[in-house]
Amino acid sequence: MSKRICCIASSDSFNDTENLLKEIRSRIKIDIPFLKSYQSVIKYEIFVFVLSKGAINNADIRRQVKEACDLNKTFLPIIIGGNWWKSWYLLHKYRWPNFHSDVYLLNNMKSIKKFYTQLMSLAGAHISGDPFGKTFVFITDKDCKIIRNQEVIAEVASNVPQDVTLFIGNHCLQLYRKEFDVIKSLNICVDTLDNEQKEVVTISFVSSIKIRASLNCFLYEEDRFISKISKNQETVIYLLSGKHKLKFLHPKHKNLNRYITIRTTAGEDKGIIYDFPKKPKECNFDKER
Repeated sequence: MSKRICCIASSDSFNDTENLLKEIRSRIKIDIPFLKSYQSVIKYEIFVFVLSKGAINNADIRRQVKEACDLNKTFLPIIIGGNWWKSWYLLHKYRWPNFHSDVYLLNNMKSIKKFYTQLMSLAGAHISGDPFGKTFVFITDKDCKIIRNQEVIAEVASNVPQDVTLFIGNHCLQLYRKEFDVIKSLNICVDTLDNEQKEVVTISFVSSIKIRASLNCFLYEEDRFISKISKNQETVIYLLSGKHKLKFLHPKHKNLNRYITIRTTAGEDKGIIYDFPKKPKECNFDKER
């Protein structure tokens, strides 16, 4: 966290506020202290202000809010719990400086999520997915971006587990691999905020192909160079799902060129053996051993 945050609240909302700050610490690892009446606002940049009857009538709190507003500090004003009548009453009773921010009514999960998202954004905290919810561990065989509603919510490095938190609801995700211009779609339904057990999501973009040839050559798909093949040594290449026509190109003699057509599925392992003068063929190296 790069910015210092504190909370301004009166005694009538202390218990509710303390529970909220404990929840924030547990969910998103941001520790927010209370600003005491004798403390200065200068060293803090962001203020979570709890609007309540007690706060409206508290002279010390009024002074702190005015000082922070005069210094152009950032405010996240909130009302904890209650119904629409409580919110209406407090908003109409408040006659202090303008916060230049919406007041977050923390009486439903949708509003709470918006508050958490804004808090993390202002604090400079890293968000992968939603601010809180159920955590999924994404593991992919290639670097990719996770997109939701045309917005990148996380980036995943190849074979490096990446935690992504998703809020309650249905999530239509797209995993985009720029190198191949490939998008994989994934639907995840979250029906609980229980985060004790993480769920692993494994995604494969390519299939791995082991190749062994009895002579030195080059491997092409149409006019695209794929790899150099060394005599009697295993070479591993990666192909997207689909049909592929591969050409084994001899560096000197065209009459030694050979072709093979294979179909691949993401996550599938295959083998190709080219034992000249026979044609290349699919094989299973594990069974051979």
